[in-house]
Amino acid sequence: MDNNKFQKFAVFGLLYVNLGRPQDVLPFVKSIHPGMIFGLLVICTLFQSRKSSDSVSDEFSHEKKWFLALGIMIILSTFFSIYFRVSVEFIIEYSKVIVLLLGLVRVLEDERDFTLLATVFLFSVLTLCSPIVLGGLSTDRVSIGTFYDPNDLAMFVGCSIPFLLYLFHTQGFKVKSITLVTIAIAVITVIATQSRMGFIALVLNGLFYLLFNLSSQRNSFRKLIICFGVVFVFMTFAGDIYWNRVKTTIEQGQTGSGRTLLWKRGLQMVIANPVSGSGPGTYTSAYGRMLRDGYFEPVGNEYDRAWKTAHNSYLIVAAELGVAGFVFFMMIIWNSLTRLNQVRKLCAEEKDKIHIQVLANVSISSFFIFIFCSLFLSQAYSSLFITLIACSVLVRKIYNSERVAVA
Repeated sequence: MDNNKFQKFAVFGLLYVNLGRPQDVLPFVKSIHPGMIFGLLVICTLFQSRKSSDSVSDEFSHEKKWFLALGIMIILSTFFSIYFRVSVEFIIEYSKVIVLLLGLVRVLEDERDFTLLATVFLFSVLTLCSPIVLGGLSTDRVSIGTFYDPNDLAMFVGCSIPFLLYLFHTQGFKVKSITLVTIAIAVITVIATQSRMGFIALVLNGLFYLLFNLSSQRNSFRKLIICFGVVFVFMTFAGDIYWNRVKTTIEQGQTGSGRTLLWKRGLQMVIANPVSGSGPGTYTSAYGRMLRDGYFEPVGNEYDRAWKTAHNSYLIVAAELGVAGFVFFMMIIWNSLTRLNQVRKLCAEEKDKIHIQVLANVSISSFFIFIFCSLFLSQAYSSLFITLIACSVLVRKIYNSERVAVA
């Protein structure tokens, strides 16, 4: 195995461990500590030389400066943290995600790597969702270990579907068949989570799929067949319990498990400490402390005694890192998404780059679903977010490398 292949093996292995969580599904895998093994391999690859094109090696520079700013804010906020030890532990955990980001940015170079990335999503969905489907659906909401609660699992599945559709449209018959089965399993899993947000994520997937090209050859009939197939699977497996939960999203007086109240209190936390925040990783502790001190107006139910998370990625960043940290976080998203959309528009004007437009469409679809779901979940520091940032960098690398080759 040459050096470049070894580096890709290490990085994609770590990505699968982070997204697919085989250690949470298969008990014997956890005993060998795959995250630590692949993490150390990736760290080793960061110090090894790698053949790459200098003309496209600086694509990550657009996000790098904002990640550096966010990192500095995390460190500064730690010194003013209400719970210093928790913030230090957070930095240690978050550094593992940054190692994954650096590894991905380093090894992702061409369209074959995009296909490998999509394949990791495929295997991750199969790993997480197959046991759920094979075990049969029940009235209880499903989750995987401590990493994926029902809503987190629905979010990951929703963000994975654009990559699955890409594989279906670009690969051979065997991969198409496996991908179709995986999509069906993914839809059934969303039903098993009973997640209202997951339902909306499926709807968004359908809209993006119909609006965007996910292959160089346009085939509207095939798109309609896939959409009807997904609807059929959904209608077949979705029971009254799930439909009753979905209906609450449009019923007056329903606030999605008290999220409106939690968001209001999250804003109060931001206002209370807008400069340094409460410290990275301390949202729950800060919420509990302010609840204890009577900072929040009582509502007469469980929210007057339970310590809650933000259920909003943007609020949790603002509350923990202050307004500056929130701005840096949003600039990472803005830079990645706008430059990705720029590539999509440029490729639409050049017939020989339609295949790159497809990659941009897949990435944008998944990214938008992530942005939407992040309004309801605390996923700001997740491996999925890091992966989508790296995916944006990869698409721009591919576009620039082809443009340089033509020149």
